[in-house]
Amino acid sequence: MSGYNDLNAELRSHIKTLRIIIAAFIVLNLIAYGGWIYTQKNLDISIPPDLRFGATVKPGEIPDTEAFLFARNFFQMLYDWPENGVKDYPQRIYELSPKMTPQFIEYLELDMETRASGMGIPGRGGELTNRVRIMKPLVYGYDPYKVDKLDDTTWVIWLDFHIIEFVENREVKNVKLRYPLRVVRWARDKKKNPWGLALDGYAGKIETLKEASEKDNEDNLPKMFGGENYKNSHEK
Repeated sequence: MSGYNDLNAELRSHIKTLRIIIAAFIVLNLIAYGGWIYTQKNLDISIPPDLRFGATVKPGEIPDTEAFLFARNFFQMLYDWPENGVKDYPQRIYELSPKMTPQFIEYLELDMETRASGMGIPGRGGELTNRVRIMKPLVYGYDPYKVDKLDDTTWVIWLDFHIIEFVENREVKNVKLRYPLRVVRWARDKKKNPWGLALDGYAGKIETLKEASEKDNEDNLPKMFGGENYKNSHEK
């Protein structure tokens, strides 16, 4: 009888152990399932615009193409004033504020106030009054030579625009400019800015395309084909 009781107690202990193991497996599976569901809802994947030759993408990775298109599209919106610069410029700053860093917003607001007050020159009317601006990209496609990726969170992007301005239906400006823009990763408000990027201001001097072209001939072209080594080897 004693042997039977010992065997019965041993079986009960074993069953209890199995129950604990099963319960632990269930809890772990629930945690894993919850994590999988959360990951599926918050997985960010950037798809390149040209998939003719396939592409390898990683969750959370932002390709240079997306940074370039983000900068071009939203910078164009910022400085495109279809009716009146006095109203359009501040409205653009407000609408695009989730896609810009605070320091760039501060710079733009100061620029807007300076322009609206006649650039601080006594007796001069506001520069924005009745001013219509048209911003046309000179290149609509992606240009890899106009993107410099500094690290995983920062890009410098050169954008070429044809700018035409009118004041009371009279053309006052017609120029082609190159803007060096700084773009950074910016995951502050996914609802208002699902791209996870932001305009961070200018990375250098704004130049006319004539100035930029002369500079390209000395600096950028050698860089495309191997940087300073290429340049030095051809100067000897």
